[in-house]
Amino acid sequence: MARKAARLTQEQVAQGLCDRSYISLMEQDKVSPTMDLLVQLGQRVQIPIGELLGNPDLSAQAHSQLLYLDDLMDKGQTMEAYGYLEQLWWDATHAHDQRTTHEIYRRVQRILEDCSPNDLSWPNAMVMWLLNEGDRDRAVQLGYHVQRTLFTQRKWSASIRWGKALLEMSVPADLRIRVGIATGSALLRQGDVRQSEYQYTDVLNRLNGTPQHSLVEAWVSHGLSAVYGYLNEWEHAQQYARRASTLYQTMNSSMYWLALQNLGISTAALGERTSARQILTRCLEYWIQTDDAIHRVDVEHDMGQI
Repeated sequence: MARKAARLTQEQVAQGLCDRSYISLMEQDKVSPTMDLLVQLGQRVQIPIGELLGNPDLSAQAHSQLLYLDDLMDKGQTMEAYGYLEQLWWDATHAHDQRTTHEIYRRVQRILEDCSPNDLSWPNAMVMWLLNEGDRDRAVQLGYHVQRTLFTQRKWSASIRWGKALLEMSVPADLRIRVGIATGSALLRQGDVRQSEYQYTDVLNRLNGTPQHSLVEAWVSHGLSAVYGYLNEWEHAQQYARRASTLYQTMNSSMYWLALQNLGISTAALGERTSARQILTRCLEYWIQTDDAIHRVDVEHDMGQI
């Protein structure tokens, strides 16, 4: 097979379409060159993998297509690759090609981490398929990415449904916290304030010993300060806003200023107007300095209410 590959590529090398190192690599493993090497070679010189292997292998062809789709994503053509992946996914599941389905799974995760596809129907189907196959770990990981994508698209109801479904499963502690935060945030934005309070509090109660404890506590405290503000429970709102701002400050996070703004609002609501103005003035100066007009206007509005 190595000699056949070398013969097939000699002309390509002469034309400068294939690096000679591919041939030398093939010759080093004359008996069983790796599939990755065959796929790279076939892709570089545009020779079907089946021709190198001597038979048409579905998994090898799919692997070649996946490398092509990786190249598309690296060039920024992510949504085009996403469309191709869907068809490849259905073909692989129909052929019971588990290796390819797992490779597609990794790429879909990557896409959902970086982009926000409008059509999530087939990742939804992928989650159901993984559950049916007994692969709960991959299913819940992908389910979280679907939920997060729905959240970024401001589809609160769908994000909440996914969150509740995931929380009913036996999911790892760190993932449960992330799902809980996303669900609590979506509930708050949808106006289900008491449900949001319950969800955020549940996350707080699970924090001990988890990675990035301080960062998660800051996020949840920030969320709870907003929850109690909506409920006009200003002492609690002030307490959690102060905790969030303190934690953010130790991380040198710009979120500090948003939490500090919540602290100013709750302080004003408790009748401490002078302190509230001082706090909000600091926030205003920061947003002016960073040329952030949206947050500047927001703080100016809050100051006008005092």
